[in-house]
Amino acid sequence: MRLIAVLLALFMTGCAKNYNNEVATYEAVSNGYRITVNGMRGNMAHDPISLIFRGSSEVSEVINVPRISGIVQGNEIPTEKGHYKYLGFISFVDGKMIIALQYDDYDRGTTPDSWWNGSYILKRAE
Repeated sequence: MRLIAVLLALFMTGCAKNYNNEVATYEAVSNGYRITVNGMRGNMAHDPISLIFRGSSEVSEVINVPRISGIVQGNEIPTEKGHYKYLGFISFVDGKMIIALQYDDYDRGTTPDSWWNGSYILKRAE
């Protein structure tokens, strides 16, 4: 019976992959640096067939920061109008970056973690 439950769970999740690439890129801009992180996210299922064969898509996020050294606090990171502000920080040490951000979801009174939290190797964009 357990085997059937495990197989059913695997079947229902499809072949979705959710992960962040280990390398993030940066480029200098007029007001600091533009960091781009990439990863894969499972596609949303909107019907029974896409639930089974949903697959994954590449996604990215661009984060503008004033510097790529030391610690950048979430309140130093600009956000677009209508987007929640950041809490937490991004740390830069020896060519590595650690993202530890949350969104200030004041509508629900929560602070969910960013999908992009984690450790990255930071490289200049080509």
